Amino acid sequence: MGERLDPQKQRVYDAEDAAFATERARGYLELAELQGFLDEIVRAPWFRARWPGVRVAVLDGRGWPEARASVAGLQLPKHARFKYFVLHELTHWIDHTGGEDHGATFCGLYLHFVGRTYGAWRAGTLAREFRKRNVVWDKWIRRYGRTEHS
Repeated sequence: MGERLDPQKQRVYDAEDAAFATERARGYLELAELQGFLDEIVRAPWFRARWPGVRVAVLDGRGWPEARASVAGLQLPKHARFKYFVLHELTHWIDHTGGEDHGATFCGLYLHFVGRTYGAWRAGTLAREFRKRNVVWDKWIRRYGRTEHS
């Protein structure tokens, strides 16, 4: 079976590259540092309230051309060892709605995670980069961090 249609994928990647350019300029992080960052997120009360009991590992993604979320954890090849890649792949790991991989649900949840971890300024920067590239996101999900509208 071929890959699912994912029309926003490259536009999302391009927006990330622009929004997180200063982070990329500082260089790659070690897997242990990225695991610590992820552990802080999944222990945070706002995260546990929505996804209790989540445990996910940051893994060496050598052999994969791109970062990916799998049942084993978040696999990050060296070129993807940045905090925002952890958030991107965590969003894939959490989003089980069955929509496009980089669709409106994913992008809304990703912006929520960026806002919670980096702050409103960086989430706003990413949102501006999304708008420049016509990336669509669910504004309700961005605000509330929930994939169900109830």
